[in-house]
Amino acid sequence: MNVSTEVKDFQELDEGILLYHQISATTFVVSGCLTNVLCMTAIVRAGSHKNLGTAFFLNIFVIDFLVSITSLLSVSVKSFTIKRVCDDIWCHVMGFLTNTLIGAELNGLAMISLNCYALIVPGNHLRNHFTNRKRVCIMIMTSYLFPMLVLLLPSFNVWGKFSYGKVELVCTAFRSQDHFGTFIIIFSLILTFPILIGTYVCIFRAVVKSNKVMDKTHTEPSGQNTSEDKKVTRERKQQRARTQLMTSVTSMVVSYAVLYFPVSFLLKADPKTTKWSVYVHLTIYYIGWSHCTVNSLVYTLTNRKLRETLNSLLCNK
Repeated sequence: MNVSTEVKDFQELDEGILLYHQISATTFVVSGCLTNVLCMTAIVRAGSHKNLGTAFFLNIFVIDFLVSITSLLSVSVKSFTIKRVCDDIWCHVMGFLTNTLIGAELNGLAMISLNCYALIVPGNHLRNHFTNRKRVCIMIMTSYLFPMLVLLLPSFNVWGKFSYGKVELVCTAFRSQDHFGTFIIIFSLILTFPILIGTYVCIFRAVVKSNKVMDKTHTEPSGQNTSEDKKVTRERKQQRARTQLMTSVTSMVVSYAVLYFPVSFLLKADPKTTKWSVYVHLTIYYIGWSHCTVNSLVYTLTNRKLRETLNSLLCNK
């Protein structure tokens, strides 16, 4: 393996760029680790981990924690010790790890949407798969295995190449000049985008239809604790839970798309960092990295039970 030519450029980065990395990367390492640990603790403390569907959300939190403690920490370390750690072997190791985690997270979001579809949309055939512990474990393992297999191609120089960009201190295969990066982006969109759009259209229609039916067929409980009152209360509680799940999952996916789309666009629009200022690039990259903190917060804060548990953790109640 030959050392990438971009590595030499790092030694010529000005102090302003390095300071930007030192502050931003270190901040997101700390915030990403603390936020995801707190959110995972809130899930366990609230007892939500007993629900099999929560495993998909925990998987996302674990990925975001791993990205923070490995990829972002690597960027932070490189910004302080630039001449000692930017070698080709380290590039391949961190490139493989970082891209695997990003791919697994994208797959994880698709599985969350399918799980939400299975729980909310009536008459579907996915419920049996998402309520089976063994099948859920296999799905989560596959979400990691698939990107790992694809990334073996640039790892062994079969197709694509791991290399550093000029300013972001991240090793990736997306900058490969033989269209491997383009293939990965397009393939990822084809694999996940139809799933996300299709499931959420069905979920939204099912929730709206269910709300209309409930409003027409049920009155408010009389307060006399009759069997009819109990039935209405139970059904309204279930409906609120479905609506909350839809809101939480939709918020996560939207926040991920909003934060990551500019990064994907930038990788293809200005791969050589020649059209726009390096600080524009850095700002967009760190907006993308912020999803490691934002995703877990969005899900936790849009879930009433987890929000209350997190509040009690922070306030020592």
